[in-house]
Amino acid sequence: MSKEKRNFSVLIVTALVLLAAIVASFVGISYFKTKTDEIVALTDARFEKFNVLFDELKQARLRAMGIGADTLLLSKRTVDPFVQRNRKALAEVIDPFAQFVRAKHGIEQINFWIPPGILFYRAEAPELGQFDVTKFRKTIRSAMDNQERIMAVETGQGGVVAIRGIVPIFQDEKFFGSIE
Repeated sequence: MSKEKRNFSVLIVTALVLLAAIVASFVGISYFKTKTDEIVALTDARFEKFNVLFDELKQARLRAMGIGADTLLLSKRTVDPFVQRNRKALAEVIDPFAQFVRAKHGIEQINFWIPPGILFYRAEAPELGQFDVTKFRKTIRSAMDNQERIMAVETGQGGVVAIRGIVPIFQDEKFFGSIE
């Protein structure tokens, strides 16, 4: 076999190997893209299912917190000390209740807020002074400004993300603050 024919044969074999490698690369890339698209679609579908479930659970939790706050506010034993700004009397009523709901239902905090957004009393934490949260707690600010019920997921000062239920406190149609 002549040198030219051998070089031509080597060139053809090399071209065929290169062509096979290119075709294999395209097949591999296509397979990878198809599988990746399937995984993304599956993940998106699962995310949507999770979102629906999470929203349902969040709404149930918000309703339960609203019912709890409304129930507390039916009692003059709860409302009167708050309206009179009597932290000691409020503590006598709220602290035992807070211990009970923490043990039975995992509720971490019960807060009483006065306008414009000052913590008046946190159950079982009388050492906390009155401090303004309007700069970082937009739900409190909105609840105070609009004197309305707000149920939301919000990040607090310590960076804790929590489901929060804020219910206005009225007596004789006068707004005095909110319970959270």
